[in-house]
Order: sequence, then structure tokens, then C-alpha cells
Amino acid sequence: MTEDFDNLTAEHRSTPGKRPLVSICIPVFNEEKHLERTITSVLSQTYDNFELVISDNVSTDKTESICREFSEKDKRVKYFRNSQKVNQNENFNCVFRLSKGELTVWMGGHDWLDPNYIEQCVTEFGKNPDYVMVTTYTKHIDDDGVEHYKEYKGTRLDLKSPCKRFSRMLWFLTASHLYIGPVFSMARRGAVEKTGLFRHMLYGDLIFALQMSLFGPWGHVPKCLQFRKHPTFRKPRANIEVYGFKQKPYFCRIRMCWVVVKVIWTEGSLRLYEKLCCTCGLVKYYVVIQSQRGKRGFKKLSRILGR
Repeated sequence: MTEDFDNLTAEHRSTPGKRPLVSICIPVFNEEKHLERTITSVLSQTYDNFELVISDNVSTDKTESICREFSEKDKRVKYFRNSQKVNQNENFNCVFRLSKGELTVWMGGHDWLDPNYIEQCVTEFGKNPDYVMVTTYTKHIDDDGVEHYKEYKGTRLDLKSPCKRFSRMLWFLTASHLYIGPVFSMARRGAVEKTGLFRHMLYGDLIFALQMSLFGPWGHVPKCLQFRKHPTFRKPRANIEVYGFKQKPYFCRIRMCWVVVKVIWTEGSLRLYEKLCCTCGLVKYYVVIQSQRGKRGFKKLSRILGR
């Protein structure tokens, strides 16, 4: 089943079956190197009621032919190709809008899943109807094959208070990217839609994570069920260029915080003291980030002067 992005019809948004339909959403651009492994890991899941939706951002390598081959063999694979190239966040939004599952998860075209990933996440959702997201441990592998992995067994986001969840998410965002991956975790569709999806700006993923923390508690499967390519850490200017954003590289973190402040104060479910608490937590987060940045700069300068 192969379809073009511009020809999407209402039938693709039909109601899922009795078991929760899970949408694995993969936005891709030139992923021929690892894409077969990624798709195969999804099709090998023990959970049977899922769809694999791929939004191709006008790839110029063999990505299209690989996707079309899989989609012709398995009706669960739905391949769409954008009519023109968009920025990375917009492609994430595109593939979500093309999906129809009650539960959904974004996945990189170079990542892969344990065969039990969907089954165990769906089971965790069944334990608490208030869960808006379920996380697992994730192993990161860099281009040299070096594995990066940490298990955090302390307090997570299964908390009733939105303030405490928000504060906990801020802590995760300053601690280690290996502890939690909100964008690449399974979520309830309604909660994701409530965020308005990803803004076309740097740190849009962080804004998304903080919004989701306000909407409800998160479950967690304490097993390593996801495997991801280790991210490349670049300066804001480089990331803006790579991701295709149209914004200045200055004050990106301040702009991100300002957007989150507006999110907090327009969230109708929060009480006044909760909004104040979250805002104070965000100020603390910014101070910590700047402090970490200053320490890295000082260490770099010390190394240079020590030569």
C-alpha cells in the first residue's frame, strides 16, 4: 500500500480496532544505510495491531525504493513522500498527522526496537488510564559502535502533581539525555494533539516534553527496549542549519523558555500557584543550563591555556 502525501483521504483516520492501534511514526530523509533494519524491527513486534507510517522528506538516496518495497509486501507499512522538502520538525508533524493510532511513537530511520517494545508499553498503559506517555530504557550507539547507556532508577514522572512532574522533567533535561527520551516514547494521541505538535524552532522537542509532563503521569517499563543512534551535539547555529529552521541563532534558549512560560500560563488545568511554581522552576532550569555552559567554557579555556 503506497500513497503520496498530498493524496491523503479521510479513510486513513478511521477508528482503531478493539486492541489499541499503535502508530509507529518514522520521519525520514536519506536513511538508506539503516532503514531496512529499522523497518524490520517494527514488523517483528510481538504485538500485532499496529501501523508503520513513514513520511519521506524528499530523500535523494535509496530510501524511497526501500520503503516502497516494504509497503508492497506488508499492508501495515504506509509510505508517504512529501511534495517538497520541509524542516525536520514539520516532517515529524506530517508523519503524526498521517497516522491514526490511539497510541503513537516517533522513531528515527536509523533506530530499532526490541520485539517486545510495543507489547510491553501497551501493557504499561493498561495499568493506569491516566498515563499520557510510557518510557523505557534506551541504549545509544555512536558511529564507531560505542554504546552509551545509563539506567536511572529514581523518581520519574509517575506523579499526580503537574508541578512535580514539570520539575522532574526540567531535572531530566539538565541531567542526562540517556535517562529519558520523551520524543521517542509511546504516547496517547489525545495528549500529543493537545501540545500542538512541534514548533518550527530549535528546542521544540524540549517544549513538547515539558508540555506532556503537565498533561498527566507517565508510566515506565524498566527494560532496555529501544536502540538509538547516539545524537550529534552541535552549536545552535549548526543545528538550525541542519534541521532547516528559519530563525536567528541568538537567544535560542531564552526564546524556548519564553514559549514554555506562555504554555504554562495558558494551560487551563493549572491553578495559579501551580503556574507560579512551574515558572519559578523554569527560571532555575535556565540558570542551571547557563551555569553548565559556563563551566564547559571555563574547562575549554583552561585546556587551551594549559598547552
